[in-house]
Amino acid sequence: MIQEVPINKVRPNPYCTREKSSEALSEEAIDSLADEIKTLGWWGGSFKARQRNGVFELAFGKRRLAALKKLGHKTLTLDVERLTDEQMKLLMAAENFQRHSLTEWEKLAVWEQVKELMGGGHGSTAKAARLLGISDNTASDYNTGLKYRNLKSPDGDFSARAMRIADALGGEQMVKVAAEKKLHQRTLEDIRVEIHRADEAHEAPKAKLIDAAKHGRILHADDVKRVAREIKMEEFTDRILKAREENAPDLMEVVKLWVEQDLPEMISKIGQVASKSSYADYIVEGNPKLASRFKALLKDLVRVVDKLERNIIPRLEAK
Repeated sequence: MIQEVPINKVRPNPYCTREKSSEALSEEAIDSLADEIKTLGWWGGSFKARQRNGVFELAFGKRRLAALKKLGHKTLTLDVERLTDEQMKLLMAAENFQRHSLTEWEKLAVWEQVKELMGGGHGSTAKAARLLGISDNTASDYNTGLKYRNLKSPDGDFSARAMRIADALGGEQMVKVAAEKKLHQRTLEDIRVEIHRADEAHEAPKAKLIDAAKHGRILHADDVKRVAREIKMEEFTDRILKAREENAPDLMEVVKLWVEQDLPEMISKIGQVASKSSYADYIVEGNPKLASRFKALLKDLVRVVDKLERNIIPRLEAK
């Protein structure tokens, strides 16, 4: 029932549990809202409330009430209903949830409160989603977010959707990395897509890429290809080392390792030493015994190079 009541008979919702800001910030917010109402006029219509013990308790609108009092309003239009304590809590929670100033972590707190008020059972998610006007998908985001309420709120707006994507990708460890590194929803989704693509293209196994992401090696979609190459090289090196340990190396694998890793590095280092004849004098003067061993090895290397020039390189060039 719509009623015009004295404003001094109106009280805020007695179940308001949201953490209070400092007194200075609270006054600043009320002053700002009062200035806005003074400039644009009061557009809020009637407040929903209940009457109890001679006073009217608002379901929501604590700051608006304070601003109207500050502006000197004497009366307030209320929509007075018979509201239970649970209904008062739910209406307050639903109103708070729509406020743009709430952080994602504060919204999670409201979501948790509403679910508890809905009974906390199997059907509480759907009921809470309808009350707050959110989709089933968003409700699933917030349910996932509740699992990680123990995480310290990171700088920036680490959303429930980001937590859900990270959780689906790599569980709690991935959520912790995403929160610590401030990986947001779009970044995490791009990483997930790239990992799936790399797995389908046989660039690297999905499980190993996810493990790399969980250890902070993948922080952007572009990192997936780099880490996939590293994983392939690690796997290749492991196979070569295992083959060598078993004294039965696969020559094709050995040559592949030379091409991709060993020979480029070796040629580069030998090239540096061979670039100036003065290096030989330096070695002889510094360590004659080492120089003698080095000379013998280099002669072996020259003989091997001669065989390569006669047996291998011509055939490779012919192909």
